[in-house]
Amino acid sequence: MQLSPKRKALLVTELIVLYVALPLLYWAERRTLGPWLIPSLLLIGGFCTLRLLRDPDFERSRLWKADALVPGMRSALRKFFLGSLLVAALTMLLRPDLVLAFPLSKPWVWVAILLLYPLLSAYPQEIIFRTYFFHRYRPLIPTRWQVVLSATLFGFAHLLLTNWVAVGLSTVGGVLFATTYKRTSSTLLAGLEHGLWGNFLFTLGLGRFFYAGG
Repeated sequence: MQLSPKRKALLVTELIVLYVALPLLYWAERRTLGPWLIPSLLLIGGFCTLRLLRDPDFERSRLWKADALVPGMRSALRKFFLGSLLVAALTMLLRPDLVLAFPLSKPWVWVAILLLYPLLSAYPQEIIFRTYFFHRYRPLIPTRWQVVLSATLFGFAHLLLTNWVAVGLSTVGGVLFATTYKRTSSTLLAGLEHGLWGNFLFTLGLGRFFYAGG
């Protein structure tokens, strides 16, 4: 699709504001805006969803696409099995004090996170960084760079947590989730994979890097 200069400028500006300026704002004002992170995430996710639903070129079934769940989860679980073993081994080697510390010290908070994180955090993030990103900016970004840029911006957004563990793990996770979405066109599947990894990290003990800045 050939973009007019005006349309291209609009998309570039919007991308920078949404995926660069807003994370930087939250990083700079994290002490004030920290409590508003999840409400803001839901608000931005709702905005992106509304924009998608009002776009006649958007295939609405991409928000769930349940027929991709069974074959897609097989692949996601294989990657999770291998990746989780590696992450667990590195955590036990480098930070054994963190292993299972969170569920053992705050079991009810841990249970609440397991139930709420996939719905209130993982799925909205997948709408913003995968569904909206891939659809809205596909005329702007070459296909071969879409996964890389999606993952990079996803990792960059975690700068507001002020630690490199969150940024690094989120970037790697972004590659996994973006690849899953690009292959299956299912936001629900990417959200479930994201939620699985998030709940694993909270259970293992690395969740402290994702909610308290490490």
